[in-house]
Parts: sequence; structure tokens; C-alpha cells
Amino acid sequence: MKTERILEEMLKEYNHYCGSYVKFLSYISKIDNKDPDEITEEQEKEFERLKNKFRNKTERIHKFVKKYDI
Repeated sequence: MKTERILEEMLKEYNHYCGSYVKFLSYISKIDNKDPDEITEEQEKEFERLKNKFRNKTERIHKFVKKYDI
């Protein structure tokens, strides 16, 4: 793969990653700001599961970046 093509793909993936990250944080904020009466117990459990999954993935990425000094 030519260097220019690799750089284009890197930028594309970076933009996608950042957009998804911000969108996910927005969803977390929207649910966190809801009245507790609007959310069922099952929905709250699913929300916590997804939030923890997001947090864990973010922490793994951070550790990888730190380990390899990226």
C-alpha cells in the first residue's frame, strides 16, 4: 500500500473513531440526565453494561497507547 493511501485510511479511521466516541458520550449524557422514572430497571442494567463496556475498551486503548508511546 502506498504511503499516501495509508495516510488517507488513517485519517478516515481517526475521524470515524472520534465521531463514534463523541456520539457515545452524548448518548451516555442523555440517559444520565433522564428522570429515573423514565427508565426501567432492565434499561438501567443495559445502560450500565454498555457504559462499562465502553469504559473498559477506552481504558484498554489508553493502556496500549501509553505502552507503545504513541
